[in-house]
Amino acid sequence: MPETRNVLEEQLRKGGKRLPVGLPWQLLVFSFVILGLTLASYFGMIFGYAPYLNSQISGANAQIKESEKIVNSEQQKNLADIYSQLTNIRGLLNSHVITSTLFDELEKSTYPQIYYTNLILSLLEKKLELRGVSQDYVTLVKQLDFFKKSQLFSDVILDSAKLTEDGITFSIRVVLSPDKLK
Repeated sequence: MPETRNVLEEQLRKGGKRLPVGLPWQLLVFSFVILGLTLASYFGMIFGYAPYLNSQISGANAQIKESEKIVNSEQQKNLADIYSQLTNIRGLLNSHVITSTLFDELEKSTYPQIYYTNLILSLLEKKLELRGVSQDYVTLVKQLDFFKKSQLFSDVILDSAKLTEDGITFSIRVVLSPDKLK
């Protein structure tokens, strides 16, 4: 009967090839180095950077408390109210329409032979309706031409003109330039 040998025993006796150990060993060392760097960073932040940040926060809080001692809470509230009022006033003044420039321009640009009987001003629509009396058609046409050349008015429309015993009664619609009334 032949001897039965174990294949494993045979290979062990022959001294079979060994697997190289270098690559797994290098990977293990590299992993430990990364772990060490990570732990060093973590502990550095906990014991170094966190106390630094806390001291900066404490310093800022101390400055705030010092400022609060100088200006009490009632004064702070009053300052906030004044600032709010100033902001509201600035907004109102920026959006306020100054109609005095319109009336000054209208007075300067009106011929002496023309007088107005009715004036309707709509600031929302930026329109001015004028009704009045002119001495003659020539003066009325000159007046319309003067309005068209004015930078205060963007459009001038003659609605009606008729001869009456007082002279030429007319109705004019004027569209105001939006940026000229501020």
